[in-house]
Amino acid sequence: MKRLNKMIVCLGALLVFSMGLNFSAQTIYAQENAAIVDEGQNGDIEEYKNVYVWKYKVINGNLYKRKYNRVTGEWVGKWTRV
Repeated sequence: MKRLNKMIVCLGALLVFSMGLNFSAQTIYAQENAAIVDEGQNGDIEEYKNVYVWKYKVINGNLYKRKYNRVTGEWVGKWTRV
C-alpha cells in the first residue's frame, strides 16, 4: 500500500513538473512597433455604447411603446400595446 501511494505521488509530481516545463519553454517577445490609430479630427477616440430608451404614445386611448436607440437615432422593433 505504501509503495502504491508513493508511486501515485511520484507520477503526479512528474506530470505537474512536465507541464510546467512545457509552458516555461516558450519565449514571448514584445512588439516594438505599435500600430498608429487614427484619432479623428479632435484627437480623441470616441466609442459609444448603445443607449436604449422607451418611447410612448397614445392612439385611440391605447398606450403603445417602442424602443429607441439614442446613439444611432434609430427605432428598434415595432410599436407594442402596453
